[in-house]
Amino acid sequence: MKISKEMAIVLMISLAVFIIFLALRLFAATPNQKPLFEIMMIVGALFPVMIYSLIVYGSMKSKEAAFPTLIGDIANNLQIGISLVDTIEILTKNNYKALTKDVRRMYRQITWGVTFSDAFRQLCENSHSSLIRKSGDEIISTLDSGGELSKVLAGIATSMKEYQSVMRERRGQVYEQMLTGYMVFFIFLGIIYIIVNQLLPFVKVTPLGTPSAPAEVYRQVLFHFCLIEAVCIAFVTGEMGEGSITAGFKHVLVLVTATVILFSIV
Repeated sequence: MKISKEMAIVLMISLAVFIIFLALRLFAATPNQKPLFEIMMIVGALFPVMIYSLIVYGSMKSKEAAFPTLIGDIANNLQIGISLVDTIEILTKNNYKALTKDVRRMYRQITWGVTFSDAFRQLCENSHSSLIRKSGDEIISTLDSGGELSKVLAGIATSMKEYQSVMRERRGQVYEQMLTGYMVFFIFLGIIYIIVNQLLPFVKVTPLGTPSAPAEVYRQVLFHFCLIEAVCIAFVTGEMGEGSITAGFKHVLVLVTATVILFSIV
């Protein structure tokens, strides 16, 4: 598996964060603080990767939103008789959000002698979007087979816009479910807060009459349980709301942060 330069830098940052928290756990943390530092080692190491994944995901969604407009503009220019190369040159002056740099790069490649098929294929590959890649493959196949490119481009642009409209309606329908998931989790945290603050200090013996484990042990068990619950709810919310596990990373940041803050004050 090929790792990009940016991802390699992110992984090095994650490793550095992990080593810092490991050193703090070994040499600076008290026995009661060690479980917290163990969690921070994991969260701190994953945090840069999650942020990078969210940035890539946001760029991908921006490109998906702009792609139908791009190929629609290409189709319109071809239909009025403008050549393909001149069309791409004209489009370099337009704003296609995250695709703008890719369009300008594609035009530079064409002026250097790269075929439109190869340059357009690279634009689709760099989008990190399966939707754009599939559409790009169909466009390139049409171009290579000598078909009427403008009609195919117009048809794909229309289909993608309809698909994006359906996805927006879907997100609107599950928005209430996402809010319900958040509400349930924060109610759950409230109950855990009451248990840790009001009940654990009075747990001295088990139902069998034997001495109970220290309250800190129960506290750590509840802390780990809340973290697992936060991660699960976050990924389910991302999948439900946007159809992507990667979208769940932003929910992980919110819910895990809320959990850590709660247990740092109780």
